[in-house]
Amino acid sequence: MIRSLKEGGSAIIYITHFLDEIFSLCDRALVLRNGEVAGGGKIAELDYGQVVKLMLGGTDLESSRKRTTKARQAGEVSLKVTGLEQKGSFEGVSLRLRSGEVVGLWGLLGSGRSELARALAGLDPVDGGTMEVRVRGSLKKIRSGEAKKWIGMITENRREDGLLSQSSIRKNISLASLPSLMSAFWPFIDERREKAETKRLVEKLEIKSAGMEQTVATLSGGNQQKVILSRWLQKNPPILIMDEPTRGLDVGAKLEIQSRISSLAEEGSAILVISSEIEEIMSISDRYIVIYRGRVVAELGPETSKERLLSAAVGASSGGST
Repeated sequence: MIRSLKEGGSAIIYITHFLDEIFSLCDRALVLRNGEVAGGGKIAELDYGQVVKLMLGGTDLESSRKRTTKARQAGEVSLKVTGLEQKGSFEGVSLRLRSGEVVGLWGLLGSGRSELARALAGLDPVDGGTMEVRVRGSLKKIRSGEAKKWIGMITENRREDGLLSQSSIRKNISLASLPSLMSAFWPFIDERREKAETKRLVEKLEIKSAGMEQTVATLSGGNQQKVILSRWLQKNPPILIMDEPTRGLDVGAKLEIQSRISSLAEEGSAILVISSEIEEIMSISDRYIVIYRGRVVAELGPETSKERLLSAAVGASSGGST
């Protein structure tokens, strides 16, 4: 249809992250980076590698990786996924997460990364494949819907599906741990214990507020994210999935959340992190799983480069020119 419109005389601006589409459909390419034109030219005069470098900004690609965390030693496999499929979103996904490591799930918008994360956490159903989690020392096969017992998730949009915005800090933190906070007079909450736990977590994460009864909607973005993180610290699941955990936060809040992620891994959690910022995901991850159009296309180690990560995410590796 696009080619037909072109032949009919239409001028078309085609916007995509997928390089194979650009090279098969377009006559010229223009690369934007941070709101400015980074470069471009006629498709006949460009290759995949040149476009990737323009997207990265011409940095020294091999030396641009800056780890802010010390090397960690991964433990046993906490989550094993084989052939997971959700029609229209992802297929044939196999991966492993180990205790004590942060794994970066890297992919561009539309790659299926958030859909995969939600399915792993048991929030959305799957159409096929198997999941196993480590229970009392051995891997146990589970149904997708059971994943919530062992996997916590910080969702991509904290305001829409991460927080009860008109409820208090205390109630938001307790949400994932209500069964363990029940009093002897079931089904009532032991409020004294709930308040003590909330106070401990507010102090531990230094949540700035007027008190635990303050409405979460009135907190800053960084403190809202700390409330969500506190929720999972209270439940303490062995596996945590974090989708854009620092989106919309200022630099100070970002660094603090990143530090907390590293601390959780050092304490033994298995963590899967999604971020749209390549610098961020490279600064906190021990290794990377790259997803492209719903399929895992690469698993990369800690010494990989920005160029390699971005090339795999945009399908450039399939073009054979990088």
